[in-house]
Amino acid sequence: MSIFLKIAWRNILRNKRRSAITISAVSFGLAAVIFLWSFVDGFQNQMAESIKNIITGDIQIYPQGAEGLYNVNLLLENPEEVRKVLGQTPHIRKKVERVLASGIISSTNNSLMTFVVGVDPTQEKNFNSKSLIAKGRQLEEADEHGAIVGLPMAKQLKVDLGDKIVLVLQDRFGSLVGESFRVLGFFETGSDQLDNSTVDILQPVLQRLLSAEGQVTKILLRTDPSTPVESIITHLRSKLDPARYKISPWGDIAPMLSQLIEFQQRMIFIVVIIVLAILGTGVLNTLMMSYIERIREFGLMKALGTKDRQVSLLLILETIWLTFVGTLMGAGLGLALSLFFANHGINLSRFGKTFSNFLIGTTIYPKIHLEHVGSAVLVVLCANLLAAFYPAWKASKLEPMEAMRQVG
Repeated sequence: MSIFLKIAWRNILRNKRRSAITISAVSFGLAAVIFLWSFVDGFQNQMAESIKNIITGDIQIYPQGAEGLYNVNLLLENPEEVRKVLGQTPHIRKKVERVLASGIISSTNNSLMTFVVGVDPTQEKNFNSKSLIAKGRQLEEADEHGAIVGLPMAKQLKVDLGDKIVLVLQDRFGSLVGESFRVLGFFETGSDQLDNSTVDILQPVLQRLLSAEGQVTKILLRTDPSTPVESIITHLRSKLDPARYKISPWGDIAPMLSQLIEFQQRMIFIVVIIVLAILGTGVLNTLMMSYIERIREFGLMKALGTKDRQVSLLLILETIWLTFVGTLMGAGLGLALSLFFANHGINLSRFGKTFSNFLIGTTIYPKIHLEHVGSAVLVVLCANLLAAFYPAWKASKLEPMEAMRQVG
């Protein structure tokens, strides 16, 4: 085998320009695929993490019968029972409790429909350390009459820091209630839907307005990444009454975004196969050119007693050498590019509106998944080996005398 490996390598070096072009094509194609895949993985990771930190958590506990992201009609009437179970459940890193209501927000200039979120400042800071405040400051425990408003909604209301707003809600018994608040800050999540329709106030204040003291709408959990979410959900469902509590992973809470990630992964894999299949066609072209130019050589080899399988093996080994060198260079280049931009980011601020509802900001940080790198390398290897079989088969079936006569 070693002698055939040496001969195959020498054959590649016989036409250095053609071999260099083929290796370059494999290298740049694989590098582009690795970088593209890491870009998509980074995009999806940022989107999923932002959604989990701001909206859904990894797991969400809410009343049975409630549906959708913005359940404002049902409350967890005994959250202490849930807290006790969560305290005994391993692999839960952090949690946050929220109260949601719908109502009308008014300023001296305008009135809008809004979602009101009752937050615990300490829990929110621990749950999501990234500040979303674009102007002003966060809520604090003493801000009983303070509010944080989405920046785009504030522009519609024409309010600034310190201005008064009025919230009118319907409590749990159907009565209209209202209270005035001072604007302490403006937040900006990057989602038009959230920023145009959400106001945050202190959780005890909203509970008082709703006549729902001590009750919450939902509890969001972030879990240990090394532990499967489904195992934690199964444990929680065994401890909490399924007739009263619904426990769902984030993909069930935001199915559209979850399905978008799945669709993107399938599409990128199809793109990978197409691109690398085209590269395999280039390798096939190189091998066919090599075969045509060396028909006399193959005929002479067979006349000297070389077996059919040995002739085939020689061409396959040449393909392996081309693929090995091209893959090594391509994987190195693709990983280097991905690592560089993973640290520095890719600024896409000019496309900010396009990504506004994905909560990813304007800078994408590629993320390398080694299984995806391995998949790309495996597809390159399979495509190139498949490309080698036809010229290898053709060379093995040559009749020595006929081959030598064709060349003259």
